[in-house]
Amino acid sequence: MSIVIEKMQLRGYTDIKEGPLPVLRNKDEHLNVDYEENIPNDIACGFGKFSGFRVLPYKMQNHYKRSTDLTEVKTIVYENEILKATFLPEYGGRLYSLYNKEKGKELLSVNPVFQPANLANRNAWFSGGIEWNVGHYGHSFLTCEPVFFAICKNTNEEEFLRMYEYERVKSVFYQIDFYLPQNADYIVTYVKIINPYVEDTSIYYWSNTAVSELNNARVFSGTSDVVYIKPNIDKGGKTRNSMAYGQLPELEGIEGDVSYPRNFKRSNEYFFQNKKESEYPWEAVVYNDGYLFYDCSTRPLTYRKMFCWGTHKGGTKWQEFLSHENEERYVEIQAGIFPTQLHSDVLKGKSEIEFMQIFGLKNLNDCDMAYSSYDNAKEYINNEIYTKEWMIKLAKYQSQMKDMSLHPIKDVISKGKGWGALELKRAKKDCFEIDISSMDFVKESIGIEQEYWLKLLKKEQLLDDECNLNIVSGSFMIDQKWLKHLDAAIKNEDNNNALERHILNKAIIYSENNMNVKALDVLMSNLAEESTVIYLRTLGAQLAKNDNLDKAIEYYEKAYEKIAQVDIEYFEEDFIGEFMELLIKMNKASKIWEIYQNRLEAGESITEEMNLCVGQAAAELGYWEVIAQIIEKSNIERIREGNTILVELWFKKQIHDSGTISFEEARRILTPPNHIDFRMV
Repeated sequence: MSIVIEKMQLRGYTDIKEGPLPVLRNKDEHLNVDYEENIPNDIACGFGKFSGFRVLPYKMQNHYKRSTDLTEVKTIVYENEILKATFLPEYGGRLYSLYNKEKGKELLSVNPVFQPANLANRNAWFSGGIEWNVGHYGHSFLTCEPVFFAICKNTNEEEFLRMYEYERVKSVFYQIDFYLPQNADYIVTYVKIINPYVEDTSIYYWSNTAVSELNNARVFSGTSDVVYIKPNIDKGGKTRNSMAYGQLPELEGIEGDVSYPRNFKRSNEYFFQNKKESEYPWEAVVYNDGYLFYDCSTRPLTYRKMFCWGTHKGGTKWQEFLSHENEERYVEIQAGIFPTQLHSDVLKGKSEIEFMQIFGLKNLNDCDMAYSSYDNAKEYINNEIYTKEWMIKLAKYQSQMKDMSLHPIKDVISKGKGWGALELKRAKKDCFEIDISSMDFVKESIGIEQEYWLKLLKKEQLLDDECNLNIVSGSFMIDQKWLKHLDAAIKNEDNNNALERHILNKAIIYSENNMNVKALDVLMSNLAEESTVIYLRTLGAQLAKNDNLDKAIEYYEKAYEKIAQVDIEYFEEDFIGEFMELLIKMNKASKIWEIYQNRLEAGESITEEMNLCVGQAAAELGYWEVIAQIIEKSNIERIREGNTILVELWFKKQIHDSGTISFEEARRILTPPNHIDFRMV
């Protein structure tokens, strides 16, 4: 058994950079979800709870490109006699590979390239392996962020791995222990999510495992009852999805036996509604070569999910886009603590959630049984996994892993960022004890991002080069516990630039805690002639959040007039893109065109995000040749999952050029260029 740090070479792009703008959360903290009448009430009432878009205090990770160059990635390799587990500590702790040395077989879908794409809460995401999504609906805020890894020892003096971090949106500490027992052909994980504070917080957790969907893959769990996406096609040919309830293997609105992911023509997902009292919930994928990949867990990790891209053009396009046209096709099997990923709930103050999850591979005794009728096959798979011997082992591991989760860290072998260490300092300063003795947020993790906040705690004056927000890309907080430290700094500050930085951060904390009137009052009452661009822009963003778009435009324009004063990487292009999106909402195509022309004349870059807005403005103004140029020259790198703006513009141009064809007919009979067509339905 060994744990070593290594380097791995992949083709792709790993130098993901953050944008400088604080992107405010949606005004509504919940999401509206369409669902059918057959959804049980206990599930329906929780749809969208605490699932509204938010990203602060994190910044967007929206600066990357497509590349085939060789790049180096840090790995942590943990192996026993049979399994070799490879983790990516600088990318959310992704379990990149789980390789069975004895069988010469990879358990997971391993992406041969590292290619970010716009699918996560913060934008950048990559496919493959097992992802650990803690905190909020969507791909984790930390999925492309370094996290802590450490070596621990159990009571038998065996080494095991611990991944841990402080999640700043929900203010929770979490750890995941990884254990490879001697001669085991499975990996045991133990998750603990801790809310050490008096206040409640909302919480979300889903593990996301990519495995092959080829070789006649078939998916099972402990129940045939599922919540799924039911596609409804309107008269214009557009799909209007809603959540529905059904029983596998056939679901209303979808053709064929959907226990086979390759039977889906279009992207879809379903959530297995295992009973809450299930002792060891499970999910499995069987293959026609006789292998079975499985995961099983303890409560409350009860629910399971299947996601597939579908075999249609758009789904295939996305799989190729994420893997540089690799021929592998993956399906995601996922495990969560609530009925669907559109559900979250409250984690009480001074409480924690903990559970075990095991991933492994088995040889089926009778492969044909796995392809028999769905109910018979499901029962057979259940019995293959849950032998009497395995049930005894599960009970033993559950007790053992619970004990191991309390063991101290022996050696920190990879560091995350310094936010956990800073939070412990803040708590100590505020005379609040946080008991997380199983985690070690080493002081060396504190870096430049935390310096401003550390100085607030120490009541130190900011240096001149830390003050001016036209040249400093600041970091942000959303925890109200920082308000008193900001107020103390504001009271004693005589440097106007430093004062502005404190006030901006105070307004952001108010805004992110849905105190939108207070946030606006703070920003308006401290507005000055010399206010920086980010201050004016954030005032505009708060006005837009408060549904005052006319006034929001006014402050975005003021910021735009001062944009030359800013010397911060990516600021101008992010701001212009955001400004243009607001102008689209306000139907101000002429202003977008003016900005576009000014940038062309000045020889300044037009980003992919700007081009989408310019194209929409061009359609409004009747500049059809510009649309043709944008489509022809589009170098798509960061298109958002579900974004079909370029395809819609192409259809509009065909309709204009034809003069007779309707939009509905165009969608039915015309095929957009492949390089812009990412439609998932």
